[in-house]
Amino acid sequence: WLSFFCDRSGSSAGVRDYINSKLVPFAEANPQIFVEAELRKARHPYLKAFYENGNVKEIGIKNESADQISERVQFLRDQIGRKVSKKAYSKPVYAEHPSVQGKWENTRFLFPYQHQEPLPGQPAPNTDFDNHEV
Repeated sequence: WLSFFCDRSGSSAGVRDYINSKLVPFAEANPQIFVEAELRKARHPYLKAFYENGNVKEIGIKNESADQISERVQFLRDQIGRKVSKKAYSKPVYAEHPSVQGKWENTRFLFPYQHQEPLPGQPAPNTDFDNHEV
């Protein structure tokens, strides 16, 4: 992953503390990860992680402390780089007005003769499926 920060900006103070105190122990503990810190003047700091599957994740770390940045780095390290679909987190839809067509039931037409009402003056349909005559 890469860390972008400014050497003078107040929003990069936590990043500078993290680089001075916690970056080297993290890099030594995780030799499989390529770590680089890049200086960018007059820009807010952010972390950028590149994964083997080709995906890239960026997290803004403006005005965060060294401990918060350490948590963000661990978060990026523990991810596999898969993009999260919005459908996985969608909430159920609650309508103010119920549907005119009624609630959908998947068993409604499983046995259509069970739900059929006879016309006036006609016998009821045979719903006994055990003694069904063909």
